[in-house]
Order: sequence, then structure tokens, then C-alpha cells
Amino acid sequence: MNDFTQDTIHVGKGTFIGNGVTVFPLWTSGMEMTSVCFKTKHLTVTEVPGGPDVNRLSVTNNGHRDHVVVEGDIFEGGWQNRVAACTMIIPRGETVEVPVACVEQGRWNGTQRHGRQVRRAPYRTRSHLNARLEVNPVTGLADASRVQSDVWMDIAAFEQARGVVPGHSLALSMEQAEERHVADENSRQISVLPGQRGVIVGIGGYIAAAEIFGSHEGLTQRFDAIVSAARYEGLDAPNRATPNFLARDFATIIERNRVSTRRDVPEQIVTPVGPLAITSYALAAGLVHAAVFKLHNVNA
Repeated sequence: MNDFTQDTIHVGKGTFIGNGVTVFPLWTSGMEMTSVCFKTKHLTVTEVPGGPDVNRLSVTNNGHRDHVVVEGDIFEGGWQNRVAACTMIIPRGETVEVPVACVEQGRWNGTQRHGRQVRRAPYRTRSHLNARLEVNPVTGLADASRVQSDVWMDIAAFEQARGVVPGHSLALSMEQAEERHVADENSRQISVLPGQRGVIVGIGGYIAAAEIFGSHEGLTQRFDAIVSAARYEGLDAPNRATPNFLARDFATIIERNRVSTRRDVPEQIVTPVGPLAITSYALAAGLVHAAVFKLHNVNA
């Protein structure tokens, strides 16, 4: 059994980028995952055949390698915007149904095809999504229908703080916030470092989550979207840096808690820093993607 927590995880010094967000780089000693592609440009995402389903989308791989849909990816368009509920491999030339959750409650119309795939959902939203995710006994896949109301409640909480947007669209709310950030001359930019495989993200002085990819390419393809989502989440958090020792402690917890090769649904664990949800996906060659979330009270 391959387990990324058997590998050494090294965490670097954090960079405070404003909006209460601190980003810590992660490196892992695990083998580089080169057999799959993390780019989204070769994926075609549509509503499922037979009519739209809130919690399912159809993804076709038009590329020459197996491609990865990463938990937390937002698919914009179709009948409503969705977020991937789990990480999945889409074999080359094949079409696969992907479990999703709706992140645009106020719209149920549109086209068959989804367009942009450039955003990642905030960690808080993904925490709610992963807190009670279950396997559908019929399909054998993760089923986000049980946690759909939790996701909508979290987006409503964001709207209360940032303003209501058409369709209650998380992606549109994030886009508006990002436009304001780009116009801010005092905002600090951050880039992926050589060999970096992941991040630990602190928001408001505390650790929010960690995310690890099986390759440097995997992180690079999602890095800007990860940072953008963290900035969005941090807008109403205390504007203070997260201490480096908290990131080191979090990395130690990740190393000490075994994560199985492949998880159909996340596992909840109790740790000295509070309850966490761990989700991971791996192949025989090694880790593809893993995320560790601090769990939130959906009513908070």
C-alpha cells in the first residue's frame, strides 16, 4: 500500500500575502507522479446524458494521457456552476461521470457544456463538502447530495459578508473579489518554488488546510487558483500572519496520520489541533492529490 504520509514532508517559511492569508510551501520525498496530466484544457465537461443532475457531471478526456479532475475544481457554465466533490482519474479517450456539488443555487438553466475550469473553491466550502461526504451504494462513487445544503449555507455566509451576486454564484463572487485584489497596488504576489509539491494555508492567524499534489506540475497548474481562493476566504478574517510553528506542527500531524492509498470518501480524525478531514487519491505509482481540512461548524 502506498501512503504519502510515509514520505517525509518539509514545510518552508510562510509568506504573508495580505487578507489574513499566509502560504507555506511544502515538499515531499515521494516519487514524482508523471503518468497523469493535471491540465484542464483537454477535458470537456458537460451535463450528464438524459438531463442535468445537480450532483453529477460528465467529463471527457480528449488528451493523450490520463487526466486528473481535482477535488475542489470549479466547473463554470452548464445549467449551474459545480465543484468537484472528489479527485478522479479520467482515462484518455474516455468519458466518466464525476460527483459534484452545486455552487450556484440561484440558476437552473443554460447550455449543455461547461466552459471555464480555472477556479478552486475556498477551503471552508471544501471543508463542508468533505465533512459528511458519502458513497452512493448504487454507483459506488462519492455522493454530494447529502452535503449540498451545507455547501449552499456556506456560500450564503460568504454573500452576507461580501454582498449578494446574481444566481448566488460562488465563482462570480470570487471573480469580483479578485478584480478588487488585482487593482490593489499593495497586494503581494507569490509564485511556486522549484520542486514544490504543496501548500499549507493559514487564514487569520490559524491553519485552514494543507494540499499536496503528486507532482510539481500538478501544484503549478492549480497554484494561482489556490491562492485566489485563499484570498477570497480571508477577506473577513483578522489581517494577521500565521506563525511558522503552527505550519510545522500541522505538517507533523499529516506525517503521523496514515492516509490510505485511495479513499472513496474523506476520513475524519481527531488531532491536537482539532478535528480534521483527510481526502486522498493515489495510484500504484504514488500519490495524485491529497487535502487536509480543519472542520467547521456549518452554522458558524
